[in-house]
Amino acid sequence: MKYTALTIGPLHKTLQSVKSTKALWAASYLFSYLMKEIIKKAKLKKGGYVILPQHEPDDLTATNNVGLFPDRLIVKGEVSNLQNIIKQVKEEFAQKVAKDISKNQNDVVRYFKEFLCINFIEIDLPEKANVIVAVTPLLDTAELKQPVLRHPENDFLNDFLEKKYYNFLITKEFDKENKRFPSTIEIANAEFKEVNKVTFNHHVNILFKREKDEVKEAQVGSQCGISLNKEIDIEEGDMVEAFKTEQIKRTL
Repeated sequence: MKYTALTIGPLHKTLQSVKSTKALWAASYLFSYLMKEIIKKAKLKKGGYVILPQHEPDDLTATNNVGLFPDRLIVKGEVSNLQNIIKQVKEEFAQKVAKDISKNQNDVVRYFKEFLCINFIEIDLPEKANVIVAVTPLLDTAELKQPVLRHPENDFLNDFLEKKYYNFLITKEFDKENKRFPSTIEIANAEFKEVNKVTFNHHVNILFKREKDEVKEAQVGSQCGISLNKEIDIEEGDMVEAFKTEQIKRTL
């Protein structure tokens, strides 16, 4: 019996390249998105044909706020025109990224053709063989192939994941009201926040403090900064002024 197995990468390199929680979500979801596009274009259907991943037909179009598709695909039989499908998925993804980050489309397409490692194997196995066990080490070996970028200075992946906040992966999965991603501090203290919200907010303010002296009150005519939260004591007649500082280069 012939089987086709596919893997998408580089998973670890992509996840290691991000810092913020929203970028971490988008980096992880990226591989689920690519796998879903491959399955849709290859017209793979559940039931005997697709061994991995197991999914419902609605999963290909539903919005779930999470990536339901893993980075590996195992199919019974051959997948027609798979090499061209992979090429098409890479190009269409890169074109959307280029539009998101306002970069030259040809440069971005070339970058992701080199960066994304989508490899597949075709193998004959006995009818009663454990397919997943048999192909896993082969896919592990395929994943050792790391991308070699001819122009590594063009980090379009970072531009897309970190600098573009509402990239198309996020807007595709989240409503406008649900796009905020909690910071690592909030995640680490999530349970504690439910126990003592006042103390939690106090510690968050301390962590974000940057060499500023705290005072209980300010003299008339002097200025001070404030942290806006529910515990602040503002009285009638107090004036709160907001402003931003901009650096302007000197010109002759």
